[in-house]
Amino acid sequence: NPPSVIEPFVELLDRYRMRPHVLVASFSDTLLFSFRAAAPDVLTSLSPLEVAQLLVLTPEQEPLYSPPAPFAQVPPFSGTTRVLSADFVAKAHRVGLLVHAWDVDDQMQETIDLGVDGLIVDDPE
Repeated sequence: NPPSVIEPFVELLDRYRMRPHVLVASFSDTLLFSFRAAAPDVLTSLSPLEVAQLLVLTPEQEPLYSPPAPFAQVPPFSGTTRVLSADFVAKAHRVGLLVHAWDVDDQMQETIDLGVDGLIVDDPE
């Protein structure tokens, strides 16, 4: 919602020379797309819409797929839809994405066993 957070955020990244040191994610497709336009050199995660598109990507479509970002940061479920699975991680890897799983504090070992590349947790212990 106005005022946009994008311009001040990009200014902060520049002031502290942090562009090469951050990975930006958002639950808002619109906000993430706008951020990418304002700072195309900053790494981002897939947006929720892009994760959904990856979920339904067929094996025949995979060779033509070009990820719009290098990371998929996903929860185990979105509503009743299972997002995080061994098949999802394998598909993401086949198309060149790294997978970070979040909201997995109680299922860390099971999540690691899926082959994820990183964990986003509330309590590292």
